[in-house]
Amino acid sequence: MTPERALPGLPLRGLFFWASTVKRHQPDIVNRTVTFWSERTEQTFSREDARQMLVNVTGFFAVLAEWNRKGREEERNNKNGDVVMQE
Repeated sequence: MTPERALPGLPLRGLFFWASTVKRHQPDIVNRTVTFWSERTEQTFSREDARQMLVNVTGFFAVLAEWNRKGREEERNNKNGDVVMQE
């Protein structure tokens, strides 16, 4: 299953659903991350490096999801004629 097919029309939710599915089926995602990046960059990475990479990527997508949610909320408010106060 690809992220696009996980939850059609909801790309970020689909991505999180897909990532959680992959995590359940790939218990050694840290070692796979080490292998993936070591092969592509010709650098040596520790398991801690890989864990931090995974945390950073997860955090990045969490920020994107939050921005997406706020953007949809603002669009919905603008369609209703509501005044939106900026923080």
